[in-house]
Amino acid sequence: MKATQRKQETSRPQLTSWERKVDQELAEISAAIDFLYLLQPDNLKEIETSFLLDRSTEEPTFSYGRPPAYLKKLRERLMALPLSKVNDPILKELFQTERATIVTTISMLSKRGSPKFLQDSIKLYGSPDENLTRTAFTILEAFPGKSKGPLKNDYLEAQEFADCASKEINLYRKRHPFIESAVQVDEQLSSILVSGGNLSIGSSARVPRCRTEATIAHEVGVHLVTFWNGSQQPLSILSGGLSSYEELQEGLAVFSEYLAGGLTRNRLRTLAARVVAVQRMLEGRSFVAVFQELTEEFGLGERIAFDNTVRVFRGGGMTRPAVYLRGLIWILEYVKAGGDLEILLTGKLGIEHIPVVQELMKRGLVTKPVVYPRLLRNAAARARLTRAREGMNVIDLVADL
Repeated sequence: MKATQRKQETSRPQLTSWERKVDQELAEISAAIDFLYLLQPDNLKEIETSFLLDRSTEEPTFSYGRPPAYLKKLRERLMALPLSKVNDPILKELFQTERATIVTTISMLSKRGSPKFLQDSIKLYGSPDENLTRTAFTILEAFPGKSKGPLKNDYLEAQEFADCASKEINLYRKRHPFIESAVQVDEQLSSILVSGGNLSIGSSARVPRCRTEATIAHEVGVHLVTFWNGSQQPLSILSGGLSSYEELQEGLAVFSEYLAGGLTRNRLRTLAARVVAVQRMLEGRSFVAVFQELTEEFGLGERIAFDNTVRVFRGGGMTRPAVYLRGLIWILEYVKAGGDLEILLTGKLGIEHIPVVQELMKRGLVTKPVVYPRLLRNAAARARLTRAREGMNVIDLVADL
């Protein structure tokens, strides 16, 4: 019997048939949307060649195909959900918010390449406030100069990293046979991402050897672990992600990089540069101007600067890249205040959902995590967590390594 079947059977006494129907429909619809994949410009390889190899200074124009036809059908399914049949006020509000988030996500995908895309991006991910922007500049000032990346032989190529990630997942699978996640190298991608419980690695992506464990801690130890735990919950929507889950999720993932001993100054500079890039984009700066600032003013390598400028400008303007640093700052405050990391591992939830999940745990609608990050067994990682609980800022994270 599959784990999903076991999970559904144990949830039957706890959820009414209408609650279960809405929950499963929302989870299925969310899982059917490969959001980050669909944001990948069709002509990214050509732009990359023109910009980095041919040294073009022309403003790139991203092209996208027509939005997939299935998005319209998914939206129709969303609007037909029997939310009026859900009487539990907490679940009803949770479902309503989740539906609104998915509707906005579908709306964004239908507006790729248009100024209206940015409006929806701000609606979903917010925009950098003054404090976040100030912190980003503080980081860039604390670690000035040109980024000195590893030498060629100090990188893992895409397939090498995929092999490392597969070995890590297999270690989890030995303890938890229900895990079915796969790892693939994707010719259409330039980055690393988790989607639908699988790990995809862009064929041109490279990982510094010194950051291998940190990257695995980020992608497998947080993104996949929370997916696996969410898949075992009575509430299916915890596997795909509740509304606005990205800030907490990415903040926890970056914090795990620190616990693994791999949150380097270059990595922290990159996260800070993303915030600045988002702010500049919102101010009306061009792709070329932002790329030049990241390389000439802040010393990012051209490849890293290009990839992160693409992150910000794809679709028509994405504010999502700013959530990494914002989430990390929140996690540091949460840990210092004695916050329980266990609840953050129950699934993919947002910051505002913590009290809701705590209430649902009392009622048996959310259970404790089944899978825990292997990193937490490491003595050095536990020591770093102890120091973080004593109080640290983002600069301290690099100084502590």
